[in-house]
Amino acid sequence: MSNKTGKSTPRGGKTSFQVKPVRATAIAAVVLEELSHQYGDCCNYLEAASLVRAGSPYLALTAIQQHNTSRIVASARECWVQAQALAVVKKLTDPEIDRWPLTKVKWFQTEARCKRLNQKFVALANRRVRGEKESPYSAELYRFYEALVYVLGETPPVDDIAEAAHYGPGSTVAIRGAQVHYQRKLEAEECTPLAIDLAALALSHDKAVWAHIGMDPVYSQNPDAREGFLRVMRERLAVKATRHDRLMFIHKNIDSLRSIGAQPTCSGALQLGIHSILSPLLARAGIDLQDQSWNQKLAYLGSRNWESENPFCTLDKSDASNLICKNLVTFHFPPAWSKLLMRVRTPGYEAPAEFGGGLYDYELYAGMGNGTTFVVESLIFWAACYATSSMGSVQSFVDKRDFAVYGDDVVLRRDHAQRYQAFAKFLGFRFNVKKTFLDGPFRESCGSDYYAGIPVRPATLDSETGLLGTQDLIGFHNTLADNLDFPLPGACLRIRKIFRSSVYPLVPTDGQGNLGFRPMGVPYYSLVKTKDGIVPVSPAWQRPRVYMLDVEVKRANLGRLDPWTEMAVALLKARQIQTATESQWSLPVRNAVFVKIVPERDLERVDLVTMLRNQLNRLAVRKAAPWWESHRGFVEGA
Repeated sequence: MSNKTGKSTPRGGKTSFQVKPVRATAIAAVVLEELSHQYGDCCNYLEAASLVRAGSPYLALTAIQQHNTSRIVASARECWVQAQALAVVKKLTDPEIDRWPLTKVKWFQTEARCKRLNQKFVALANRRVRGEKESPYSAELYRFYEALVYVLGETPPVDDIAEAAHYGPGSTVAIRGAQVHYQRKLEAEECTPLAIDLAALALSHDKAVWAHIGMDPVYSQNPDAREGFLRVMRERLAVKATRHDRLMFIHKNIDSLRSIGAQPTCSGALQLGIHSILSPLLARAGIDLQDQSWNQKLAYLGSRNWESENPFCTLDKSDASNLICKNLVTFHFPPAWSKLLMRVRTPGYEAPAEFGGGLYDYELYAGMGNGTTFVVESLIFWAACYATSSMGSVQSFVDKRDFAVYGDDVVLRRDHAQRYQAFAKFLGFRFNVKKTFLDGPFRESCGSDYYAGIPVRPATLDSETGLLGTQDLIGFHNTLADNLDFPLPGACLRIRKIFRSSVYPLVPTDGQGNLGFRPMGVPYYSLVKTKDGIVPVSPAWQRPRVYMLDVEVKRANLGRLDPWTEMAVALLKARQIQTATESQWSLPVRNAVFVKIVPERDLERVDLVTMLRNQLNRLAVRKAAPWWESHRGFVEGA
């Protein structure tokens, strides 16, 4: 069965099974009803459940907010209940709510704010040059620059950045739709005018590009051949040079959209090259962009020890990436780095049709979609943390590591957090008062929420279309099921019944991942049976086999490729099928998968079976334990 299959016949069935769409509002209503029944002492969301079931999620959200406002949160249990009620509604969509007018107003207000900030930084720079009275926060600005130099150095490694440049997985100005893979981007040859030289240098490292423009990659290390390549590539890039990215807005929550700028293809590759070079440099400063656990740990400590004199506090900003004005980078980064970042950023944007279209210049440095935005904002907020700290040197600040930074998610001690807030506001940033916690037992950072040290992160229901796919439904169920502190077994049972009646009559099981529903109260759900209805025991697994999801990505045929491009796509895990006349290559299509529910495969490799059998023989003594027979589980659950 795939996501597009309309009918399926279960094993042994005589009539076809009609697949029906699972509406996100139906699942939200189930959770709100079960919260009201199981946690009725601290909530009653039955009115909101009726509203969301009737197709009015925005009214349901309003009812939940009003209900939560009327209740005082005095325990982790009450905190989680309120958060869970909001989480099943706030990221849905309501056909009665037009999000575009507010989005347009907010966008141009943010750009106007960045324009004023740019003017402020120009004025401060002129005052400094003229030697007039000292600028506000001059000491902090000096320490801010000192921290940037500690991480970046004075001169960027341009050759390393060019070699590290690579295409990202998303759409670009020229490449859009489902097929946004490497081969299509190889043909785009577009970048900003200031980035042409650097883009040509980056492309010279890709031998598939040499073959694409008709030059022999064998000579890619020959100085004369490289010079010829760079000259030809600069000419080709100049033809398609553009000053504008494509501004888009994607689903964020029920009443707002999130901005993202699709970059010129080669500019985007350069931006990701900078990200690749800066990430390990940031690691020297105690910022690991591959790991959010340090933020989560300090948030936990701040919540657990909230009554101490100086606990950790979590700080969250509003529109952080969109409020990095371009002159903050121009005037306060090391000059060579500032010049490089301004070369690879896209200076303007093409507004969407909902805004009336048109071409505009950015006042912000770069929003989401630019490959440098995340690493630059992490660097800015870390440098601001050092600038407002009491440590005498950057090294001592890093060694003590009494901070956590991941993008705009910052965790600091309370006395430090107050100084940091003041300086960050001077730099132009705004704090989200609903998600910044200096007092009280609640803390949240990087997807982890705690109340007095107890995890209270809810399961979030996110749907832009109003429908839930099989993987989304199972993932939401399992997040609920994995919450042992605040269980909702009734909601999980009803979700599985909805799956059985709407999606497929056999319920898949997965005890750890999301290829099936998490077992609750039973070892397994639907079991694989023979034609006679007997449940066989796998000789390898020593238990019955279950049903699981089989997820296969949809792939795009790349057509005829030259040998150099074949090597390049092979490194990107392209699939090769050898026919009688040629090799056919394919790459995954973005966000497109086929989902089937299939019997769990038994262990078939003889060497692995032998290894497992030997291990079981060594552990055979455990079979005498009283729990062994029941542990193997032959009972099907709901």
